[in-house]
Amino acid sequence: MKDRITKTAKLGYDIGTSNAHEPDGEMIVTCVKTRLAHAGVRHLLPKSPYWSKVADEEIPISQRDMMVTWHSLPTTVMRNLVEWKVPIPAAESEGFLHSWQVAAHMLGIEDEYIPKSWDEAGAQADQVLTPVLGPTPEGGKLADILLNLGSASRARSPADSGPGTAAPRAPPSAVCLPGVVRRQGGL
Repeated sequence: MKDRITKTAKLGYDIGTSNAHEPDGEMIVTCVKTRLAHAGVRHLLPKSPYWSKVADEEIPISQRDMMVTWHSLPTTVMRNLVEWKVPIPAAESEGFLHSWQVAAHMLGIEDEYIPKSWDEAGAQADQVLTPVLGPTPEGGKLADILLNLGSASRARSPADSGPGTAAPRAPPSAVCLPGVVRRQGGL
């Protein structure tokens, strides 16, 4: 799971670099690697006997699945920036949307599903993202992973460096992410 989270975060980072789509940028390579991983999952997962018992779809990582993930990134970011009244020049807003439209296309999302405006993105997110938001056992595990993602690599003091010691972990209940519903014992 950490690997998947890291790769998604890398895509979010790569898209924001000034050379994202240039020969020395990482965005094209990141998108190709993501598409290859998705193709592997689409090929292998349906062959699993466990998949057919629990899946509500025949093919994993559908266009809808990718749009849910897409909206959880740019649409959610833009909605929060607007809600927080962060001033964003129209050209920057349009540029941000365009960079994510290009990413969607490069990730294999069919052009007909890629929103053409923030209004369209918001309406589409209300259809595909909002209904799946809410606390789940899997979401709780994901929140724990996210909250402790850097704990293994955090710098420790000399007093913590004895054999068998690990970096201290913040309890999940000690942190609250914006927009995440808290539940007893954690997020």
